[in-house]
Amino acid sequence: MFNAPDTTIGGAAAGDRNYITGGDSGIWALIQGPPNLVIRNNFVGTDMSGTAPLSPPSDYGITVDSVEGAGAQVIGNRIALAGSGVDAMQLQGSDALVQDNLLGVGPAGENLGLGADGIRSFNLHDSTITGNTIGNNYLTGLSLEGDTNNIVQGNLIGTDSVGGDQGGGAARGVLVTSLGIDASTGNTIGGDTTAEENVISNQAGDAIEVRNEGDLQPVPPGALLRNDANVFAGNRGSNNGSTASDLFLGLFDDLNDLGEGPGNPAATGPNAGIQTPVVTVTGPNLTRGTATVGATIRVFAKATASPGELGALLGTGTAGADGKWVVNHNSGQVAGALVTANQTTASAGSSEFAAPLATDATAPQTTITAGPKAKLKAKKTVAASFSFSSEVGASFQCKLDAGAFVACGSPALRKLKLGTHSFQVRAVDLAGNADASPATRSVKVVKKKKKKKGK
Repeated sequence: MFNAPDTTIGGAAAGDRNYITGGDSGIWALIQGPPNLVIRNNFVGTDMSGTAPLSPPSDYGITVDSVEGAGAQVIGNRIALAGSGVDAMQLQGSDALVQDNLLGVGPAGENLGLGADGIRSFNLHDSTITGNTIGNNYLTGLSLEGDTNNIVQGNLIGTDSVGGDQGGGAARGVLVTSLGIDASTGNTIGGDTTAEENVISNQAGDAIEVRNEGDLQPVPPGALLRNDANVFAGNRGSNNGSTASDLFLGLFDDLNDLGEGPGNPAATGPNAGIQTPVVTVTGPNLTRGTATVGATIRVFAKATASPGELGALLGTGTAGADGKWVVNHNSGQVAGALVTANQTTASAGSSEFAAPLATDATAPQTTITAGPKAKLKAKKTVAASFSFSSEVGASFQCKLDAGAFVACGSPALRKLKLGTHSFQVRAVDLAGNADASPATRSVKVVKKKKKKKGK
């Protein structure tokens, strides 16, 4: 199909659907694609129920060249491609919307079979890939090659809506790489809401890989080709390769033979060689650490120590001018639960994930080391000083009588009126744990008697 404006293949209703079997490719619109092309609700390589393969095409399922300003919409299609050595869907161009397609997976988790990649895009720009289910392929679930400024959110890769294993032995879930001398930059994978997260599971290798590779090898000075400024926000998944060299996400420099291995090469790695943040402590309700000044920090739960598993996004924060950051959790973590974090800067993009750290839920102990006598005399009021201590790094909260706990430091000065008073102080450690049994000192202030004349 060449340059046929406003073409619609299929439609929203079942009666509009095309059933396409056999041949080389199901729907081919890869060169000089039509402006405003719509490919919707078609079954390619399946039977009429869409739950079993039937004479799949020998090559591609759907190929699209999306026109800038009049982008293609590829929505709600179903593709079976068992036995093919190529890709279920290929995309290039700009301004495409690829949404709610079932590739290699039926509506109830049926294995429809797929070829090499689920979705392979090359030189694709300013497009959105969302809500798709991709499984049972043998290479890459979704590949971005020489792509810029695309959004990839809310996809199921290697799994389905009921959590089934649809991995198919794929090498990786998402690949971001160059195409020749064209780098992939400015792409966003995942998001900060549950609906925007990609769920990537059951891959033989990393859930997500970014690779600096291409036609320049070795790279001459000043001609480094890197895939930079790619953002990896909220994504989650499990049962990805236990031999994966990095936690869920791997950034690799293959151009300079610095491929598989833990860590991102600082001088030549993708995303400007950005390094992981430092996670110093994590508690039930917060995590803190250090990172690049101004970086966005994302903290994630981990259910296991496996490098192939990543849980829900617990919260986000920003590293201050001193590089320190604190992220408050959106759900409490139990003692020993693991968390990890990555950092993102506007210029570099996102880092890999820091080594997991176990949740510290042990409360600190607080001791009053000095204070007033149990009984004081005053005409109306008296100033009392209380000193206290706890573990290194702890902060303190003080309370007098029925008042609320407020931040304080040692020594704490309090003005006491006539009567009986209760001073309480509790330590709060760096993990956010508060002493559940505050240290207490009781003081009674009595009226000072006047001296009689002549005595």
